[in-house]
Amino acid sequence: MLKIEIKEHQRNIDEPSSLTKILVVNSIEDVYSYYSEHRKHRSGRLSDENVIEELFKYTPKQIRLFLDEITFSIDLSTEQVFYADISILCRAKENEPSLTASVIFQTDFVNWNKPYSIAEMAEEISLIITSDNNPMYKYFEYDDEIITNGFGFVLGYINEDSTIFELETEIQEYIENLIDRAISSISNRLYPDVLLTSFIFPEPIKTSCKQYLVYFAQFLADLGVDASTEIKEDAHGTLFKIIPKDKDASLEQIRDALSIYLNAPTADNLVLIQKETNYDISVMQWQANILHLQSHLLITNSLLQLKDATIEQLKLSNYQYENMIKARPAIENVKEGGEEEVIKGVLSVTKYEGQGFSINLPEILRIMKRKLFRESNA
Repeated sequence: MLKIEIKEHQRNIDEPSSLTKILVVNSIEDVYSYYSEHRKHRSGRLSDENVIEELFKYTPKQIRLFLDEITFSIDLSTEQVFYADISILCRAKENEPSLTASVIFQTDFVNWNKPYSIAEMAEEISLIITSDNNPMYKYFEYDDEIITNGFGFVLGYINEDSTIFELETEIQEYIENLIDRAISSISNRLYPDVLLTSFIFPEPIKTSCKQYLVYFAQFLADLGVDASTEIKEDAHGTLFKIIPKDKDASLEQIRDALSIYLNAPTADNLVLIQKETNYDISVMQWQANILHLQSHLLITNSLLQLKDATIEQLKLSNYQYENMIKARPAIENVKEGGEEEVIKGVLSVTKYEGQGFSINLPEILRIMKRKLFRESNA
């Protein structure tokens, strides 16, 4: 059952007056959160990942017993110079008939190193949302004069019975698709004769995936397209650039070829392709590269499974060790002759301490029990 408490917290111990109200979700404190109340509208901004994960289990209908609106930030895997503030309305306002969600894109404009400006990015996102003509999404700017203060969109309806996790997943998928389309559109304008694609590969398989991309130029040559490729790694991911040497070459054909090339490792008809092409050397070489990538992915997946199994084994060992630690006092008590039952639950004996001597009655009783047991079985 959800329980959200409001607690006063002193952020700066050197400033006694620096008290602020924070959120406690199911007894988990978020010391960097904020709680505010304006005209009976209760808002909470969350920061701690554990608290956010806990709150993700619940629905707006459950949360509105404590808060009317919640806000949290997410990093965007498609473009790391962006992050998004997501606000979810849990109780409809008087002038709004339904629950809504709003997204504000924030940018690291100090470290902005793109060939296009933040304003161009905002304009492109605005054009895409408008051209999609979806009444559920509406573009807005936080400040009409300063674009770096934030821009984003409003989602006009959310289901109050969906969990925050489900809503966040849906919103994040829309955001990443939106940014991908915006970057692609801007890149096509800036580099009309070049095809640019960006990837964010997981670290364990990044090297293998980049090696597979290297062979794409030969793949194009086998198709009769003369082009060069460049792979650049930066803080925001892997940028793959394809430059046709023939200016008349169709970028759309190259884009289609790249799609086929990238999806091939997950296909299950490589043997059939090879047979239908009469063992063409170019197809065999391509197949060898696919199998090389697949083998690396298989090894990586096996290592991850082994790591997970090792972690589970360590958890089990730790659990067993803790039980041993808990049981040790009782075991040591027995070893020291602490107590022995004569009649279970009714009568027991303990060690007797006298002046200058002691009688270990529990141990004497145990010796007698063992002797009687041996005689009865003789």
